[in-house]
Amino acid sequence: MTQYRSKTASVAILGILIALALALSLIDLSISAALSFLPGVRMGLAGGMGLFCVHRLGIRYAVIVLAAKCILTAAFSGSPTMLLFSAAGSFLGLLVTVAVYKHLSVIKTGVLGGITHNAAQMAVALMITGSAAFSWYLPVLLITGTVSGFAIGLVVIIVLQRTKKEAGSAGV
Repeated sequence: MTQYRSKTASVAILGILIALALALSLIDLSISAALSFLPGVRMGLAGGMGLFCVHRLGIRYAVIVLAAKCILTAAFSGSPTMLLFSAAGSFLGLLVTVAVYKHLSVIKTGVLGGITHNAAQMAVALMITGSAAFSWYLPVLLITGTVSGFAIGLVVIIVLQRTKKEAGSAGV
């Protein structure tokens, strides 16, 4: 875990990570709107921020970044219901990530996070509607969670390698 030399540096890093998570989430929303033939399917780009934070900065950073991302994405999208789906998926995915990240590879952790995220969102949908009529869609969400979790894991590995080099040269 990286330790920054001052509170100012920590706040600046958090601000950058939150802005990046929000931007990735809004990009993800735009892409998913174009894929309307797969409702509810998103790439999970912002989920990679949680995975990155857990590995590079610590769980506290991950919680702060994901909480801010959930609140801000719901506010920017104008959908209060999105906050329920986003928070359930993000924090259950983070819980699983925290439980396994020291024991599994980044890719396996990403896959488990993606699957858990989608399963949590399905659970929220079932609670909101009170109907299991669309539970047939769970296998689609599990497959897409696996694929996106794998891809996000690969990207996070690259970012972790690059930030390790950059952090060493920056003296943080």
